[in-house]
Amino acid sequence: MAPIKEFSSADLNTISRLSGVSNVLVKVNGATVAASSFSGLLDTYTGAAAAYSVRKLDKDYTGSCMRIVVDSAATVGTLDSSDPEFDIGFDTNGDLDTAEIVTRCNNPSGNNYNAYVTKWYDQSGNGNDATQDQYTAMPQIYNGSAVHTVNGKPAFDTISGAYLTSGALSGSGSDTLVFVTSLDASTFMFSGQSTSYEMLIAQSGQAYAQINQGSGTPSFYFDGSSSATSLSSRGDVYSAFTSQRVCTTFADLSAWTEINLGYFHGAGSFPMSMFQELIFWDSTQSSTNRSGIEGNVNAHFQIGNFGTPTSGLLSTYTGAAAAYSVRQLANTAALCMRVRRDNDDAEQDFGFDANGDLDTSAIATFVGSGNNGYVSKWYDQSGNQNDAAQTTNGDQPQIYNGSAVITENGKPAVDFTRTSGRIGPFMSTSSYIVEMSQNDATVFTVYKKDAGNYVLTEGDSISPVSSQFIMPFSNSVVWVNSTTIGAVTLGQQLNSWVYNGSTVAAYVDGSVSGTATSVTVNAEVRNKTFIGTRSDTEDKFDGRIQEIITYKSAQSSTNRSGIETDINDYFSIY
Repeated sequence: MAPIKEFSSADLNTISRLSGVSNVLVKVNGATVAASSFSGLLDTYTGAAAAYSVRKLDKDYTGSCMRIVVDSAATVGTLDSSDPEFDIGFDTNGDLDTAEIVTRCNNPSGNNYNAYVTKWYDQSGNGNDATQDQYTAMPQIYNGSAVHTVNGKPAFDTISGAYLTSGALSGSGSDTLVFVTSLDASTFMFSGQSTSYEMLIAQSGQAYAQINQGSGTPSFYFDGSSSATSLSSRGDVYSAFTSQRVCTTFADLSAWTEINLGYFHGAGSFPMSMFQELIFWDSTQSSTNRSGIEGNVNAHFQIGNFGTPTSGLLSTYTGAAAAYSVRQLANTAALCMRVRRDNDDAEQDFGFDANGDLDTSAIATFVGSGNNGYVSKWYDQSGNQNDAAQTTNGDQPQIYNGSAVITENGKPAVDFTRTSGRIGPFMSTSSYIVEMSQNDATVFTVYKKDAGNYVLTEGDSISPVSSQFIMPFSNSVVWVNSTTIGAVTLGQQLNSWVYNGSTVAAYVDGSVSGTATSVTVNAEVRNKTFIGTRSDTEDKFDGRIQEIITYKSAQSSTNRSGIETDINDYFSIY
């Protein structure tokens, strides 16, 4: 019988990684199902001409992931035909079987051997494997101590002269490339060899770093963005890929004869980029497909917060404009917050653990005993990338107090408490996260107020008003007087606000607190939203915030009640 892995429905990321696995059973909330029931990316988005990845992409694919050469012959350090080769498949999670690589590289006499890739198998079924027969040009996958990774996932190392070349293929003239990679040092991404022209993407320092495409300039979409990015110069290319990205490009690739990873045809090879996945369709994928493909990629590689969620609060109650929380609100959300430790000002991104909670263990390990941790960015989980940020160290809210992650009622909390000598802490977004002049709006917040007034406000300094919230919208602002609606206490509470175009209704801990039909509108132009202050210099919030969700619509009473129940089920407020 196949082994059974047990998960809860909250373990969304792990379950998403089981795409295409057939030799394991999965127990979800007590029900046992075959992992093969979870289809892979290529099962949903069919017709790929070539597909390379460090994960399994098709549940029906029975081949290996890659073929490696182990530098274990008599002359270690010089690959040749005497070195053994091994096909490496996938583990029970559908990832490259890194444990098998370590086993194959084991050296009983001392340091383990290095391993290099001679073939990256095409999972599309078309046999367009990416290969390298020259021993001096094989990219490295294992360095004698560990498999190379980017963001915790296997990746090729950027060894000078390394490259892979696909089998014969050509585009239709309306083609799609989706790839996951990052540049490092003088690395090269890919080119498509043809008789007349090539499409090149490379690092800015190389002589041949450019983008050429015979019949028009290709469009590039990064990390789930709905807007195309123009990469018109070498500097644009380099800056766009210095961190791990998923990118989709549409172009006419009909003259291609192959895909070269780390190689510029006619000029030789460069260090290969840290590739993790590349899929080629000889057709133009629709915007709906693109969003779905990128979301699937992100669910595995955990690059950012984008894609259409299929699980979590934001999947059930769709359309959020922004969502910040210490828990995972959508299975497409990979990142929770970016934390700075105060002993050396190093920063690191943190996501969620297997239960969908902020990964507090990872934060504790990173910050270390005796140091403090502060939040420089609170990532928006809505998919709209309206991240809240604070670049000034002294104004950043705190998440780690030298010995533990700060909590409220047993759950992590972002501490906006003012201390002596600090103006802040507070954060701001780069655009509005509610727009009440053009839309109705709904706001949900979980916080504990100690002193001060403002949790969520518009982004320009205005005359002080007697309110706990200023609810922002495009080019003007609604002031809600808390003495009339929205009673605020000093304990942890859930506040909800719903604006239907004429009336603002406030709810505290799931019960209506008051309504107002007379609101003050300020016509001054606004350009951001503040969290934890009324402006960047005054009227700061004193307390801890755990969750903020905004909608550019008036949620129905049924939705509001459902969202509040979901929030309370997690935070146990009332």
